[in-house]
Amino acid sequence: MTLFKAIILAIVQGITEFLPISSSGHLAILQILFNVKEGNVFFSQVLHFGTLLSILLVYHKQVINMIVEFFKMLGSLIKREKIELNHYQKLALYIILATIPTVIIALFIEKYLDQLYMSSLIIGLCFIITAFMIYFIDINIHGKNTMRITNAGVPKVLAIGAVQGVAALPGISRSGSTIFISHILGINKKDAVDFSFLLAIPAMLGGFILGLKDIFKEGSQVSFDINAIVGLIVSFITGVLAIRLIKVLIKKKKFHVFSYYLVVLGIICIVLNFI
Repeated sequence: MTLFKAIILAIVQGITEFLPISSSGHLAILQILFNVKEGNVFFSQVLHFGTLLSILLVYHKQVINMIVEFFKMLGSLIKREKIELNHYQKLALYIILATIPTVIIALFIEKYLDQLYMSSLIIGLCFIITAFMIYFIDINIHGKNTMRITNAGVPKVLAIGAVQGVAALPGISRSGSTIFISHILGINKKDAVDFSFLLAIPAMLGGFILGLKDIFKEGSQVSFDINAIVGLIVSFITGVLAIRLIKVLIKKKKFHVFSYYLVVLGIICIVLNFI
């Protein structure tokens, strides 16, 4: 792999992983049209690790607070003390709960991913579904969405986790779909965005660990060379910029701009299926 290709793949990974345009969908299209893949398994995991680091950097304060408060809660349980959950303890528990349906649904979909990745019709339809979701994020369906995520309740949190699992389908954006369902459920947009990215951490970490398992299982070449180093840095920087861009676009109600691109891309994919 050339350094130029490594940089391009890292940029695509960083952008599509967080912007609501579906990284899996774009990878699938690249595979169908140009037989372009992420590279070997090790390089792919390096890029995924870079984007994981970008979330941890942007949300490092929240992550640290959740970890500290979670273990404080466990300490109180062990001592059998009366517990009144604070914001970060609830947030940590909600992320754990939401991850359960994510894993169950994603593992089910994973069985059919090879076929799904080769169907431009399904990918195109999923792009259009994503376009529909992100278009309506800018519209205040409930008048004013003011609910904090920690007041959402278990059923709503499980619903968000389930939608994240469905986002394993190529063409369905993980960030777009989870922010959309949070918005539909009345959660304020800031919390919807923050919870979407925080919820991505266990999913991405789990995917990274499984990816490392595949490296040893498939005997993939492990080479932390200049391509891997540059890819890690570029995917990390691009990921940070993409997260910050989403925050700005949500605040300015410009999230819908991605929907136009996805509709065009979806239509192209559907047409290609019949050519």
